[in-house]
Amino acid sequence: MWELYDALISKIPDDIEVTEFLSGSSTTYVCAGNAAGVCETIGGGLYQAPMRSSSGVSLKELAGYAKSWNCIEASLGLAAISCFYNAPDRLSKAGCRIAAPSEHPYRNLYRRLERSSAVLCGHMPYFERVLPQSCEISVITDMDEAMGDYPAGAVEYILGEKNFVLADSGSIIHKRLERLLRLSRSVCLLGLGIPLWEGLLDFGVREIHGFVVTDTAALRALIAAGAGVEALVPTLSAVTLTAGKGGAE
Repeated sequence: MWELYDALISKIPDDIEVTEFLSGSSTTYVCAGNAAGVCETIGGGLYQAPMRSSSGVSLKELAGYAKSWNCIEASLGLAAISCFYNAPDRLSKAGCRIAAPSEHPYRNLYRRLERSSAVLCGHMPYFERVLPQSCEISVITDMDEAMGDYPAGAVEYILGEKNFVLADSGSIIHKRLERLLRLSRSVCLLGLGIPLWEGLLDFGVREIHGFVVTDTAALRALIAAGAGVEALVPTLSAVTLTAGKGGAE
């Protein structure tokens, strides 16, 4: 069951030490050296004693909390994983193109969604506002947030009918990604905290649309001030990984 998580965590070296971590009401941040990772904070639980200070904590140890059923801990673990995989230096060496901050982060996915159909696994307000009007959208949620939403149990019935299944970091934090991959071979991951690791494509992910932190100081200040996800966009740059194209686009 834990193969995907173990694969992500095992690639992180043992000797990288966490400089700082910070959990805001909307987002969670982890810094190690010159790299930083950020993901949305999913509520549900409190930090345990070993996590009260970043002093002496290795990035790999913190990443291990991604397997926790405590969502606050799992958010921190995923931010640590993102800190390693979404580091600009690592991605540049892998030949990935890091978009300019002025480019829309979902420009590649937007083109693919035109005149197609997609399932959103949870509401994604920033992304939903820029979806092409020609795309037929269904939203699956744990609770009815809007008229027309499908309940979580509908995944077995409608995922196979859609061209794209769009999931954010919540699918990893809530341990739902592997289920989505069993039900559909068209899963695209997008948003904060999504690890830019080519190995996810081998697990069956179709596309990865993630973010690189390009202004760590500004990002930290915004999270400490309680800023929402959209306010963080100017501190980030986008990277897209797709299967069959050498991993990068």
